Amino acid sequence: MNARRTPPAYFLEELTEIVSRLLFTPPDPQRTRYPLAEPGVHRSAVAQDLARELQETFGVAIPVAALLATRSTLDLAGLVLDAVAAGRRTERADGGGSAEAGFADSASTPMSTVQDRIWFMHELAGSNLYTVPTFLELDGPLDVDALGRALTVLLARHSILRTLYRASAGLPRPVSLPPEPVVLMTVPSTEEDAVVTAAQSRVFRLADEIPVDFRLVARSSGQHLLVAAFHHIAVDSISLDLLFTELGVRYGEALRGTGPVDPLLEPAPRYSDHARAERDELATPVMQRRLRARAATVGAALADGGAALLARSGPAGPGDNPTARASRARPAVPAYTGDSVRTALPERVVTMIADLAARHRVTQAAVLVAPLAQLLASHGHTSTVLLGTPASGRTRSESLQTVGCFINVVPLIIRLDGARTVAELLARTQEALLDGLDHQDLPYEELVRALPCRRRTDPPPVTVLYSYEGGRPTYTFPGLSRAELTVARPSGTAKYDLSLYLRARGRRLEAEVEYDDERYDRSAASAILADYQRLLTGLGAASADGTGCR
Repeated sequence: MNARRTPPAYFLEELTEIVSRLLFTPPDPQRTRYPLAEPGVHRSAVAQDLARELQETFGVAIPVAALLATRSTLDLAGLVLDAVAAGRRTERADGGGSAEAGFADSASTPMSTVQDRIWFMHELAGSNLYTVPTFLELDGPLDVDALGRALTVLLARHSILRTLYRASAGLPRPVSLPPEPVVLMTVPSTEEDAVVTAAQSRVFRLADEIPVDFRLVARSSGQHLLVAAFHHIAVDSISLDLLFTELGVRYGEALRGTGPVDPLLEPAPRYSDHARAERDELATPVMQRRLRARAATVGAALADGGAALLARSGPAGPGDNPTARASRARPAVPAYTGDSVRTALPERVVTMIADLAARHRVTQAAVLVAPLAQLLASHGHTSTVLLGTPASGRTRSESLQTVGCFINVVPLIIRLDGARTVAELLARTQEALLDGLDHQDLPYEELVRALPCRRRTDPPPVTVLYSYEGGRPTYTFPGLSRAELTVARPSGTAKYDLSLYLRARGRRLEAEVEYDDERYDRSAASAILADYQRLLTGLGAASADGTGCR
């Protein structure tokens, strides 16, 4: 840090108060304790909270990265004073105010809670963590110009695909740009590998770039690959289905010359309307009571050991597979880097899953989650399991046709005490899934803030994720014989300590464990996946012969 004059005493006292609140400690007049230099502190979470506190108290925007570089309250004071001075210089230069060149959305347009979290995480990680690479295989005589015109209409109708996210007074603000023609870059098949790799490693600059990028690979024999990298702040899985279904329609219109004269006169439903409605609902007393009640339930599950599962490190206990344990402690500032291992479950296992669900009158999701709960409980030596699963978050009818990121992480609380038979295990899991869905309208971000007695040093409540990805719909592009979409995940990243992804592949099921490589190595992840597969097949055998859970 550069040398600075000593800040005023009253100013340092106010900063000390903020620091003490973040640490949940009494004020430290000597300023010997500082949250971003404390051992064991989850520094990224503290930095995000500190950024909000400084914005609310002093009206300054300080990047999270700059906060992470500070090591004392005096360092912090210098940053804040510099930011205040810079803000005043900007106001004088602008004649007392500033206006960004935008279109459609105003400075008062809110972001949704999930967009807030994604933006902060993106700024913190500075990586491809939230990139969504997609690959659309097109077979047949493709009219490239018509596809470009169809993409132009698509972006014109969906303003979220041409929205930037710029920090204003320390908080992100969406600014929609005017529609422009999409220039579709076409590359030869010899560059396909490079284009695919670039999409999976694409890092968006959200303040300067729209959250989507297209490339077209011209393969041989009349085949093409449309490579589209999206940022998660603008789309989720349902959004992708909506977009590529509409793209086929717009492509047909472009071929016939019957598309809309002005796409802006036929806009799609606006995501900003959802964000505003969500913020308004969160402010109601009913929603606040529901958040507090659910947070108390989640907090009790955490106190019962629900989070001390595979995510912990240390020596193996009785019955543990020591290979599957975390080999390293969670770092104070995670890098969110990772890798994955996968396997294909044979058709007989898929049949067993369906039969088991029908026999016990539960959903197939309950059958798939139950062995994961068993695995986590065994390794954590606990009867209470807490894991997360994504829910669509589209609880309003108008959201069903809206492009945007609605997805919400729902904590599942599975209590296994006394569940000695397969029927009891599946019933408990089904109950937890239904309970989670009943609360899917409670934003995960707000739930975490409402947790009782939560310290900034605590890890996030959800460190293990379960996700099932069904088959995608059929997309129709006139004149083409096939349009098949593959949605991948960004390369070299991991949002959670562990994630179990199950994907339908015709009559087979693909299982993949994504792991944080700061906590696990490949052998541990492979052991976890093997244990899961063993427990899953064991459910079918135990149910058939009437024995207990294995």
